[in-house]
Amino acid sequence: MVNDLLNKPVELTICKNTMKLEYNHLAYAELENRIGKNIFYIYDALIVNDTLKIDDMIEVMCCGLMKHHTEKEIEDARNAFKADVSLLMQNRPAIVSAYLNPLMPSKISTVKKTGKKKPRTK
Repeated sequence: MVNDLLNKPVELTICKNTMKLEYNHLAYAELENRIGKNIFYIYDALIVNDTLKIDDMIEVMCCGLMKHHTEKEIEDARNAFKADVSLLMQNRPAIVSAYLNPLMPSKISTVKKTGKKKPRTK
């Protein structure tokens, strides 16, 4: 995917381990399957209304780790977040940033106008 080239992983620290969090189409698809909601519902609950359940927030984080980490590392991170919810809240900005990055439209370059406008003829 072209957007994958533009995404940069967001780093977060979990129990003194630095992990890379990055979303691609596979991570979004897996997240939809695990939570049972579409990505824009999750966006609304995560960002706009701040009503996403803790367990769902943990799934958001785990799906973002899929690109760079093994299942064992992801399971260890999941257990760490379930054991200490404050760790999840400390890393919330990184999780939100990684989730939003691919959903944001890329910059659209504007074409500079050269010369003057031609007068309209009747």
